[in-house]
Amino acid sequence: HLRARRQEGPGSEQTGIADGEGRLILEHTCRQRGEMWLDVPGAEPPARLSFYAAPPDLWARRPLRCDFHIHTYYSDGRRSPAHMLVRGRELGLDAAVITDHNRYPPSLEAMAAAERLGLNLVTGPGEEVSGPNWHIVSIGADAAIYDLGVQRGVFEGQAEWQYEALRWAIEATQAHGGRAYLAHPYWSVQRGYHLPSPWFDRVLEEGILDGVELLGDVHHENNFRSLARYFDFCAAGGRLPIVGNSDTHRSAHTYGSYWTLAWAEEPALESVLAAIADGWSVACTTAGRVSAGNGHQLSAYGSFELVDYAYWLEEQFFPEHDRLCAQEALLAYRALE
Repeated sequence: HLRARRQEGPGSEQTGIADGEGRLILEHTCRQRGEMWLDVPGAEPPARLSFYAAPPDLWARRPLRCDFHIHTYYSDGRRSPAHMLVRGRELGLDAAVITDHNRYPPSLEAMAAAERLGLNLVTGPGEEVSGPNWHIVSIGADAAIYDLGVQRGVFEGQAEWQYEALRWAIEATQAHGGRAYLAHPYWSVQRGYHLPSPWFDRVLEEGILDGVELLGDVHHENNFRSLARYFDFCAAGGRLPIVGNSDTHRSAHTYGSYWTLAWAEEPALESVLAAIADGWSVACTTAGRVSAGNGHQLSAYGSFELVDYAYWLEEQFFPEHDRLCAQEALLAYRALE
């Protein structure tokens, strides 16, 4: 008996063939996307199988958990770049980039460590270009953006307090082949929001960002402010790629509680970044959500179809994925000792 979760009515009866190895072969054309339930009568114990019907453009892509905002002891973190990558794999990440404050070399050290360890983790160059009242997560650039700004006098005197310095950091990242994501737009500091809200409005209107950090290590209500601003922007006809990042500073902290789920054509950094740019991503978190069974619950934000698929993957795919990731990380930890 086959039924679509989104379907009205009782579903339909289907006839399958069991092969000599005990596999059930069933051919069916799904005319509705989403989760499908297949109940197998006579099975002991009674069996309900779940699969997801997706259009070819989505089905051909790989769901990858990504975190593009990670600190180490080279800035205000606590552990080495290598340790943070292995820890990310242990937590089930498929892509992770080190982004120390105004420090590009730690990300290169992390890339070398991942290659040395044979870690099945997409990584690449990055840094958090940090001004007094703005932060840009620069991912994939082939140059140290903050260092370039210093060399060119962008941050001299009070210039770094100006909107033009923020815009320069975005455009310089892009000029060097990277993607610029605005970090924690509603991070609260003593004077108010770290990023002046008129600057956030302006950078959205100018359309120069590669994306915004929709979820991250800020107060719970400030993540909801980011979400509300994003949905208002989209409702007004705007388009904005989204990411979720942990902004973690140590092995625990927020690591594994905030991430981007991106559907990429292949497990490579440029493919992941292109997927985010093309709208194939949702921002995810388990922070602050605990079920009645004391397990963490997923909150995912983005387009309905991707969010719907994300919840199915969280239940049906990622548990086994995470188990294998943890085994790989255990071997990598031994290699680090």
